Amino acid sequence: FLNLAANTGLVGLLSYLIIIICYIKWSFTRIFGGSHQRQRVLKLLDIALLSGFSSLVITHSLGFSVVVTNIQFFLYPAFSFALSKRAHKVKIDASKKSSSIQKVAILSVCVIFLFSLISLGIYTLSDIFYREGRDLTNNGDFAKAIKSLDKAIYLAPYEPLYYNELAKAEVEAGLELVRSRPEVANIFLEESYDNSNKSISLSPFNSEVRKSRVKILSKLGELDSKYFLEAIYLLKETALIAPSD
Repeated sequence: FLNLAANTGLVGLLSYLIIIICYIKWSFTRIFGGSHQRQRVLKLLDIALLSGFSSLVITHSLGFSVVVTNIQFFLYPAFSFALSKRAHKVKIDASKKSSSIQKVAILSVCVIFLFSLISLGIYTLSDIFYREGRDLTNNGDFAKAIKSLDKAIYLAPYEPLYYNELAKAEVEAGLELVRSRPEVANIFLEESYDNSNKSISLSPFNSEVRKSRVKILSKLGELDSKYFLEAIYLLKETALIAPSD
């Protein structure tokens, strides 16, 4: 709420907080303290509106509010108050059973929600492994970085940045072992080249991935000059794609 306080001052911030507190308190009273005769559907509507309002408050507290979200902020209480005024006119037969179409629709929504939740969890976990691997690469711990990035790719196999970061870790690991363990180094270097190719194939017009590949090819060129030619060709191609970069 710092942005709100800066724009409206202490009076505006307090007014904003009073609206939030009063609406939440009023909603809890309707949901938990209302009559047992009150229709269950109306309570569910109150819960839905309060949930949307709460998520909006969290969004405002952690970021900047815009015109659309400011309108939503006042629409949620407005809908609730309008619903409370007309609640006595609403008659819903709670004993009426759902039709087959309604059951299929509800089941479909639940399946989509569950799938979205699982997908979000997997992507979040893969991103955690990616950031861990990137930090380990920056700290020079290439073996652990490769393990973390392999986990990230296993969870999200179509993310070009993961392959790009893995290629960077592998080329550094290979160059580090090229004298002491040349066979292992060659494996790392080959995998680095392949993973760099994979990142380009997944995102062929990403200039950051292309520049990172040029750096990888330049390091591979220290061992085999043919990679310098490939790096030069890639730079020329990238200049055509992103001439202002």
